[in-house]
Amino acid sequence: MFETGDGAVCRDHPRDWFSTLLVAFQTIDTRTITVSLMNGHESTGIQILARKPTSA
Repeated sequence: MFETGDGAVCRDHPRDWFSTLLVAFQTIDTRTITVSLMNGHESTGIQILARKPTSA
């Protein structure tokens, strides 16, 4: 876990962890991105757009 200079807190999780975390949400879109780490290396990141279903 680390914090960026602008205050974002980042940590590593396996991709399937997000499926468990977002089980109550509808996934709209998912994309894999390349991110630069603070040490200059690159890593794979994931962006997930999800929506909480409205109550009926």
